[in-house]
Amino acid sequence: VGASGHAVTITTANGQSADGASILSVLTLGVAHGASIDLLVEGDDAGTVADQLVALVASDLDAP
Repeated sequence: VGASGHAVTITTANGQSADGASILSVLTLGVAHGASIDLLVEGDDAGTVADQLVALVASDLDAP
């Protein structure tokens, strides 16, 4: 996220938010598998970056 130059905020259903550039902040949200989150992306071409993040989050990252 930080390398993209975009500001990303991740918000849980209960209203907790974290800066997407901080993995520690994201991990402290404690989002369980299958839970819904909101992504706010700010910057040039934010829609494209948001689409890429949605695809990443929806993928099965630990699949063999």
